Amino acid sequence: MKKRNVFLTFLDGIYLKNPVFSLFLGLTLAVLCTTSFQTALYVSAIVFADMLVVEFVVSLFRKGLGKVSAYVVSALLSAAVAVVCNMVLAAYYPLVIIEGLSPYTNAIIASFIPFVATTSAVLCKGQEAFERSVPQAIADALGSGIGFALALCLIAFFREFIGTAKIQFTISEDSMKAIKITNWDWTLPAILTPFGGFLLTGFFSGIHASICKTFEGRKEKLVGGIEK
Repeated sequence: MKKRNVFLTFLDGIYLKNPVFSLFLGLTLAVLCTTSFQTALYVSAIVFADMLVVEFVVSLFRKGLGKVSAYVVSALLSAAVAVVCNMVLAAYYPLVIIEGLSPYTNAIIASFIPFVATTSAVLCKGQEAFERSVPQAIADALGSGIGFALALCLIAFFREFIGTAKIQFTISEDSMKAIKITNWDWTLPAILTPFGGFLLTGFFSGIHASICKTFEGRKEKLVGGIEK
């Protein structure tokens, strides 16, 4: 793989090569985990940690790995990190793990762990790290992790707000610590179905593609100036 400026690799992961809107990776999570902004935020954090560990380890030991073994290592590491993150949340923040713990609970993470552990957003990035140096892999993991989180949170914000007419973020069992943003009474519950997830993901992907195409010429000039 051609060596690039580390900073540009980081920026590419956030926007130009956004895992969800550009590369269409992790679409299962983009559909299942975005019915709640809080759920999307925590799932994104787990994927971020997952991606960082996987890309770093695969890149660090790439000389002793083949392409197939790199993919296997990525899958095993992804599952391990996802499970550990789930255990940490269960131990220190059970509100987002245990269903029915509180009437204000709106983020159930445990059921999404199998999807996080096997998401293409992590596995494909881990396989790409096989051809990257450690700094490049870390930059890509940071950028892609942030880009993935921004994409999921953007989709989740609009899905929850349109579907429920509010954004709820529960930070404790105490009802006084449940942050709610409400603006109207009209709702569209259908947006919370899987079809609604695909619809908004496609909508934002289209906007993203249009913006990228519009500024493609400017991006090439910027890249040329920085790489010189």
